[in-house]
Amino acid sequence: MAAIEDAAQRLDKAGARVREIVLPDQFAGLRNAARETINNYERAAAMAHEWNDHRDQISDKLRKRIELGRTMPHADYVAALRLGEDCRARLPVVFEEVDVLLTPSVNGEAPRGLDETGDPGFQAIWTILHTPALTLPTHRGPRGVARRHPARSAAFRRPPAARLRQLDLAGTRLA
Repeated sequence: MAAIEDAAQRLDKAGARVREIVLPDQFAGLRNAARETINNYERAAAMAHEWNDHRDQISDKLRKRIELGRTMPHADYVAALRLGEDCRARLPVVFEEVDVLLTPSVNGEAPRGLDETGDPGFQAIWTILHTPALTLPTHRGPRGVARRHPARSAAFRRPPAARLRQLDLAGTRLA
């Protein structure tokens, strides 16, 4: 979170009005709803052909996700979709006095190799809310790889390009 604080301080020094926003309690379940429930359920449905005809070619990690989706009660899936809808309905209150939310995008430096891209759980929140998001990798981790946690992810209520121009950040280097 140090990079988020760093970004907030830089934006403040550049003249942006920066304040802390506390999301409603209901938003706490969005990460699990998006990453675990909706993704697994829909992945299982979308990969039914591969599951039925080529299961032996599916990686262990992906196989586990598909199995979770196949055994999930439909009611859990519907409840996750409803949570997303309910929280989307609350977004106007969240954005009542701000145009951009500065949040982490993912946790930590990208992993080694090509087997995994890291945990995109923070981004899942903004995906389920259907908000535009922008990630700016502005720091490097111990291996010199772009750090994914300190990257800035901003959720906008208006189109990102217009907001960047209005905030006068286009072309500004934050790192």
